[in-house]
Amino acid sequence: MNEIFVNMPTTMAAFVRENEDGSYTIVYNARMDYETLQNAGRHEIEHISRGDLESDAPADRIEERAHRLGGE
Repeated sequence: MNEIFVNMPTTMAAFVRENEDGSYTIVYNARMDYETLQNAGRHEIEHISRGDLESDAPADRIEERAHRLGGE
């Protein structure tokens, strides 16, 4: 897994994407504080663990489910 930090709007702490080789990259918002980034990283790892990136469901439904299951 790769991790990178970029400046993004403060409405988003992080997101994950699958790379061409099947690995993942978590993109963190460089404008966020350490605690927020820790929580965001755990949340994105949960998406990977649950196979959310392979889901055909809309992103808002995936996020809704993640928050119900206890993801940040």
